Amino acid sequence: MLAELRLFTEALQLHECAWAITEASFGPNHLKTALRLDNLADTRVDLDRYDEALPLRKHALAITEARLGAEHPTTVTRFLHNFVGVLRRLDRYPWPGTRTSGPPTAGRPA
Repeated sequence: MLAELRLFTEALQLHECAWAITEASFGPNHLKTALRLDNLADTRVDLDRYDEALPLRKHALAITEARLGAEHPTTVTRFLHNFVGVLRRLDRYPWPGTRTSGPPTAGRPA
């Protein structure tokens, strides 16, 4: 709600609090903790703080992969997708078989 109102600083404080409470309640490797980390990363992305969002996304992805598996739809559609999104923003996602960032396209050598 706060992010929709563009109150990102306030949202960040609440997401940090929610993450701390969730981690204390459920433990550092619980799926709810991963979700809170991902929400916290969302707010940092909204603030263009990608370097801060990346380790949060990576940790959330690692928790989800360990709990659900790398091929689980939730792992792939939310956590992996969000992690790759931050890598792209930081221009750190080279695609396999290419010399540049971005997916291969027709006519571009692989």
